[in-house]
Amino acid sequence: MKRILLPLLLLLSTNLHAESSLIDVWSYSGTVRLYISESRIEGDVSINFQNAARGALDSFAFDMTSMTVHAVEIRGNAVSYSYDGTLLTVTPDEPLPPHDTLTVRIRYEATPGNEGGVLPWGGCHWGDVTYFMGVGFTAESVSLMRYWLPSNDIPSDKAAFDITFEVPEGLVVAGTGMLMGQSTADGWTSYRWLELHDTATYLYTYAISDYAIVEDEWQGIPMQYFVPRADSARAHQYFAPVGSMMDAFTQRFGPYPFDKVGYCITPIGSMEHQTMISYAAQLWSGLSEAGSTAAHELAHMWWGDMVTCRDFEDAWLNEGFAVFSEMVWAEHLGGEEAYY
Repeated sequence: MKRILLPLLLLLSTNLHAESSLIDVWSYSGTVRLYISESRIEGDVSINFQNAARGALDSFAFDMTSMTVHAVEIRGNAVSYSYDGTLLTVTPDEPLPPHDTLTVRIRYEATPGNEGGVLPWGGCHWGDVTYFMGVGFTAESVSLMRYWLPSNDIPSDKAAFDITFEVPEGLVVAGTGMLMGQSTADGWTSYRWLELHDTATYLYTYAISDYAIVEDEWQGIPMQYFVPRADSARAHQYFAPVGSMMDAFTQRFGPYPFDKVGYCITPIGSMEHQTMISYAAQLWSGLSEAGSTAAHELAHMWWGDMVTCRDFEDAWLNEGFAVFSEMVWAEHLGGEEAYY
């Protein structure tokens, strides 16, 4: 998040909406269909979580902003719930004992947007590139997964994700984790993205466009670049420096913590979404090769993504380590003289 570091530190708020300390989400799974021309989604998502409270829970809540809830189910049966536009509160038939787990299925739809205002960064963006930026600056909260996916939307509750995105045929979906498969039927193409490494909600993303997928590898780790199809031929040369960044960071910080390295070109950026960095289009078009911003965001895979601040009040630690890491890469290439 190098290019917006100062606004980040000035504007981040710490409002929490869900009863975050009462539950511990283990996984999100399901299907989200995106009607690009309508800026609309339909979702069918299951949330598996544990009661993290000291006592039984009579109810529990998930963050979800400005959605229409169609059904809430537990074990295939409808359950009581209330929704006030920001919180979905679910009341099971029986209280959930301490440490027990439960899976709740939620079917919903929404027309999610971004946070708007003078800095419309975080949230859902629609157009030739349809994508999600996980961090908000002027919104009521910092983490904005709640705009499109019901969730316990705080950085300290990291979980696994198994989400299938359905998009109009001809479009490509970049996502967090590993692409487990794709299929096309009746004018829709499905992309299943699986991330088994715990992921903070603000670090999960999708990006949808007429992308070309350019693939490489570093010491057996796959590297994927989702770039505009029209000039995809320059991707290998452009992202070639990422190999030396991986050399520098693994030597200093230890093994790469995830299963792939990914960059996707988005109209705004850049942002350290886990395994799929949203990389600003102006950098792609304006530079001959990836530089310090690409290094900054890659370093976040260690500092921010693997090791995550418990609360956004401590986000300066994420950014401080990432800025330091730019110099780690510079020193790797040119010695201490490269600092100056």
